[in-house]
Amino acid sequence: AGNRLHDSIAIFAIGKEGALSYVGEVWTQGNYPRSFSFDPSGRFLYCCNQRSDNVAVFRVDRQSGQLCFTGQFVPVGNPSHIVFVELDG
Repeated sequence: AGNRLHDSIAIFAIGKEGALSYVGEVWTQGNYPRSFSFDPSGRFLYCCNQRSDNVAVFRVDRQSGQLCFTGQFVPVGNPSHIVFVELDG
C-alpha cells in the first residue's frame, strides 16, 4: 500500500486463508508515491514518485516480500500511473 504523505510503501504478506499481515515499509526514494506496479516477471517494482518527477526501481525479494532500492531512477515529469504491456512479436 502506498503512503503518499509518508513517502513509503507498506509491505504485507498474504496468509493461506487470505489474511494480510504487516511485514514492514520502505521509503520510496522520492515524494508522493502516486502509484506502483510489479514488472511482468515479478522481480521488480516500479514506483511513480509524482512530486519528485521520477520512477524509482526496487528489487523484490520473492521469499520475504521485502523491497530493495536498485539505485535506479527514471526521470519522468509528474508520473501518476505505470502499466506494463506485453508486445507480441
